[in-house]
Amino acid sequence: MNWHWRLYALVLFTLLLPLLSCTQSPTSPPQSEFPLQPSELPPPSHPCHDIYLQLLRESSALSSHKLFNALAVCYHQLDLLPQALKLYEHSILTSNNTFALPFANLAAVALNNGDHVTANALVREYLRGVGFNGSEPEFDDDAIEFGSPCRKGADKDGECCMALNNLGAGLLTGGHWTEAEEVLKVAVHIMGNDHVMGDKVFFNLGSVYAEECSMEEAAIAFATSFLYSFKANPDLSDPSALMRIALLVPPVSNSSSEIMKIRKLFEQRVRAIVHMADFGCEGIEDGVLQDLLVIEELYELRKTIRPLKNRISDPSKGLQTPHFYLHYHGAFDRPIQELVASMHILLGPTDLLVPSSPMIHPGGRLDGFGSRKKRICFISSLFGEGEPHGLLLQDVISNIDKRYYDVYVVVIGGEQAGDMINKSAYDVIAVGYDWHQARRTLNELQLDALVFAEMQNEAMSHMLGFGRFAPVQILAMGSPVTSGNPSIDYFVSCSRSEHPLLTMLDESESHYSEQLVLLEGLGISYPRPFHLPQAAHLSSPERDKIWLVDLRLPSKFLHFRKYTCPQHLFKLHPDFDAVISGMLAGDEGGVVLLQSAESGRKTGMVRRRISRHVVQDFGEKAGSDFLKRLVFIPRVTSDVFHVLLQMSSVLLHPFPFGGSKTSSDAILSGTPLVTLPTPYLRGRMVLAQYFEIMDDVQVYDCCVAASVTDYIYKALRLGINDALRYGVKELIGRGAGKIFDNESVRLEWLAFLDSVLKNPPELPLQDPLKFSRHDSEVLQNLQRRWIEDTQVSVHD
Repeated sequence: MNWHWRLYALVLFTLLLPLLSCTQSPTSPPQSEFPLQPSELPPPSHPCHDIYLQLLRESSALSSHKLFNALAVCYHQLDLLPQALKLYEHSILTSNNTFALPFANLAAVALNNGDHVTANALVREYLRGVGFNGSEPEFDDDAIEFGSPCRKGADKDGECCMALNNLGAGLLTGGHWTEAEEVLKVAVHIMGNDHVMGDKVFFNLGSVYAEECSMEEAAIAFATSFLYSFKANPDLSDPSALMRIALLVPPVSNSSSEIMKIRKLFEQRVRAIVHMADFGCEGIEDGVLQDLLVIEELYELRKTIRPLKNRISDPSKGLQTPHFYLHYHGAFDRPIQELVASMHILLGPTDLLVPSSPMIHPGGRLDGFGSRKKRICFISSLFGEGEPHGLLLQDVISNIDKRYYDVYVVVIGGEQAGDMINKSAYDVIAVGYDWHQARRTLNELQLDALVFAEMQNEAMSHMLGFGRFAPVQILAMGSPVTSGNPSIDYFVSCSRSEHPLLTMLDESESHYSEQLVLLEGLGISYPRPFHLPQAAHLSSPERDKIWLVDLRLPSKFLHFRKYTCPQHLFKLHPDFDAVISGMLAGDEGGVVLLQSAESGRKTGMVRRRISRHVVQDFGEKAGSDFLKRLVFIPRVTSDVFHVLLQMSSVLLHPFPFGGSKTSSDAILSGTPLVTLPTPYLRGRMVLAQYFEIMDDVQVYDCCVAASVTDYIYKALRLGINDALRYGVKELIGRGAGKIFDNESVRLEWLAFLDSVLKNPPELPLQDPLKFSRHDSEVLQNLQRRWIEDTQVSVHD
């Protein structure tokens, strides 16, 4: 049985075990057969051999379950998960439901496998067994006799803190930030000042604060995490937490001027980390160092912090979350991406960039390179059913000629690949969040080409991109921004979505560190969705119910015109507030609908920011009246979302970072979508889709704006002028099908892959410091100029 499925089967059994044990005699003999095969037993040279010998000498079968758990932990730490699972299972069985610790250990396996739901359930079972937060232990013998380990000063508080840390990490992964914060704060209460779990607990707590937009608290938590690590081992302390301080970017910003300060601080911190890689803290200005080290106790130790180079052994866990929100600022990101890449290379393991697959150099390729089938792999954490990044490449994966290519799909995290991708690939391999397993998998595939669907959404794909697993490595536009990564050869975009003057820029001003591939035409094609709910088929009471119940629209706005921005709030740049303000002021019979964030704090920040803008534009009294027509609707199911798009009067596309999948859904709905293209790919994808379904005059007349004022004018005209709106809806409806299942996109992709695999590039050894030498003043001037250019393009 595949070890991933064995974990699921074991989890199901362990969760049912309390019910099963009720029917057993408490004196039932434990299972005595040893769970490992002879070939799996540890030889004398094996790190786990001493524990195995203790098991052989153990005369009391009733206490052997603890040794089985200890042996499982040893195998687990050596990354031998199939054997560890067998031993955890045996520990649970032989304990006859009197030992809780294996549940917490199994949770760590589930979490590493990307299954946070199972991990959370297992930790809760452990906590039920040992007692937690004042409850009595239910089945763990040691906890019943000696007291729960989940209390301050308990002998085994490390076990409980480990379990709580895993529960906090699982809740964080699932987006349950408030509960994650509560759990991790309990762990902090239990710990002492020098606790072995301190660095891990505070690291996860910092991640929770960052997601909640509490950036100061996040920085303090990360600094405290590094302090615990440094105190434990000054010479080998992991600098991951310092790196996370450097990469902090708030999901929501209050103004464009604040964004400039955030970006300047971001660059300053990353440069300090790059310096510390080789020189420690010596030579860094005091103000910069105080900002990076944050807490006084850590700052006082600055002279004892030695060079940090190559200290991070598992960079995916050390990063945990990339600097995802930086790219929503709409600025010139290449220099800062390259700077971040140099930081990862300097801090990461020594073999981060080193090619280890025999396929990398022409002399090491498999025999018959010119005539054999090529091996190509697509990798992402977002290949699940209906995921936009998976859908972006689904047509390509499905239509590669299998006579000439073996197609592999590697899935990061806990989701399974969608049905069509599963059917189309030669093999689909799940690697969870296991960094070392993922690297082994990619090396063993001996690939000719590796395609990343994105590299900014989560840490694994971001950090795997630094490895060299194939002669040709490609980044698709799932994350529409350059990687800055020296190991990525090509960035695939399209001519319609890039700025028309892009090719006139010299090398120093190019948007991309990779070689840019411009596919002809649309460049993006999603499979046409079927069986979508049709608002036109709903009765008037059914439509009203969706507005009033599912979307929680106040009844007084039921028959108002609806101007809807169906995007995450972190995409709403402060410059977009002017559009919302103009819509509220321009149509007294209209209501503006925005989607709430998962975090109430983020929603409140955006609401307050927009309110300030409206009041500033129109005064306290008028502004307060206008703001009554600003409604934050809840996040809803896919079916309700598609009905929302159809029932809205006008859809508002944000800038400078738009979207592709949401915009294709909007076009499919037939509702007019207003957009303002900006200089970069991330702000121009709707334009490419519109050019596919309408001619230039139609596009610019109805839906594509030249400035903020023009945007407001076009959106209001579409909302108020029924005849115009219905005419545009008909025009969109006639051409909408062209952006789905677009054969030219798939043919362009296949022609590109065929071309680069026939002539793969030579691979000189990369200079890790190549990108850390950008002059700071030049970088800042470039960023400032491109932001100013963007603002000129959106304002009169």
